[in-house]
Amino acid sequence: MGINVPWVKTLVFALGSGIAGLGGGLRAHYVLVQNPDDMGFFFSLNYLIFWVFGGSYTFWGPVFGAMFLTILPEMLRFSLYDRFIIYGVILTAIVIVRLQGVITRVPLGRRPFFVAWLSRLWRRPVPAASLGGSQGGR
Repeated sequence: MGINVPWVKTLVFALGSGIAGLGGGLRAHYVLVQNPDDMGFFFSLNYLIFWVFGGSYTFWGPVFGAMFLTILPEMLRFSLYDRFIIYGVILTAIVIVRLQGVITRVPLGRRPFFVAWLSRLWRRPVPAASLGGSQGGR
């Protein structure tokens, strides 16, 4: 196909690392004090939970999962220390009920209704001469 696979893998790894580094720098600027305890296993587990809950095949799935599961402990203030138990119950329910997450991907072969309607609206009629009919001379 002409795609340089090692170059693309290196580029994707570099872009992902750059975005993660930028996010870490912004977090350090926001928190002001970094401790090794702040970057433990459960801190990384939050991101995995956000990703699985929202949906792993879309951009907006993990964003929605992060927003919802970040706001959830504030709504359930009485159980702030039990949030991982609540996360576990929610994650188990999502995996059983909706394996792809809350926000799922639309298959590429299917266009949304509005786009199909617009393409039919703007479709131009095909002239009769180009349909391959007889050309008059035998």
